[in-house]
Amino acid sequence: MSGDLLPLLARRPPYSDGEGTSQSQSFRAQNKATDAGKQASAHRLDRRSKRNRNTASQNGSAKAMLPLEDKRVLIIVPAYNEQACIGQVIDGIKDSVSFADIVVINDGSADATAAVARGSGARVLDLPHNLGIGGAVQTGYKLADRLGYDVVVRLDGDGQHDPSAIPRLLEPVLYGATDVAFGSRFCEQRAGAYRPTRFRRIGIQFFAALITLITGQQTFDATSGMLCANRAAIRCFARYHPQDYPEVESHILLHKVGLRKMEIPVTMNPRIAGHSSINLLASIYYAFKVSLALVIRSRQHLDPLPKE
Repeated sequence: MSGDLLPLLARRPPYSDGEGTSQSQSFRAQNKATDAGKQASAHRLDRRSKRNRNTASQNGSAKAMLPLEDKRVLIIVPAYNEQACIGQVIDGIKDSVSFADIVVINDGSADATAAVARGSGARVLDLPHNLGIGGAVQTGYKLADRLGYDVVVRLDGDGQHDPSAIPRLLEPVLYGATDVAFGSRFCEQRAGAYRPTRFRRIGIQFFAALITLITGQQTFDATSGMLCANRAAIRCFARYHPQDYPEVESHILLHKVGLRKMEIPVTMNPRIAGHSSINLLASIYYAFKVSLALVIRSRQHLDPLPKE
């Protein structure tokens, strides 16, 4: 599959034939495309983006504070029908980590998600069909692995993940303290933090307890999709990334392959547009299937990761 990834970027000029840096530079070299649809971005996320810029200014340059050296960082943003949010998400990423490359994995969107993302300066990888969140995110990891990125940060395209938290996730990974840093809503109480509904919170706590039991490592937020992964974790996710319940199963996967993880407190926001596809009945079914998937994943044999 990885050999077929680059042609999916064909709507923009292809990568150069060179490896490594020349391919990465093609992300930065593209011209602005259409701004159509950016006005649809919600005002609340715009206010958060302005607040994030002020925070970045107060704290100094993230690039100066992080041990980047020659590290190449890719931000992957899976998105499905997120035209109302994606532009401001990309703006927030650029404000927070201007040194990173950004690729939006457009998972078969029927709206203007791809056009808005390109108009905001991100590279877009258009999937020909909707693969679901697991397949879309794995596509991003496969791309990062193929192009030799050292670090990947994953953010969702719906505005729930705050881009200003990216430097906090990068820090322990770049310093070698962990292989994967998860953005966590529950490992520390934060003033003004978004709180999910009671029913959803109970489900998250149940999955966290189950993961803790299986892995022996305390887990607080089992369903966070905001994370930062080093080169070893990129290769792991490129090969084994879960398809159905990736956020929850990823904790078990990392345990199985012997990679380290930690949780970093972050603030997340409610969706600013669209709605969740999970209702009460679907949540009960989801809880049963995820629990079963976790048990199966914990007993699954995985071949060793190929050497670099």
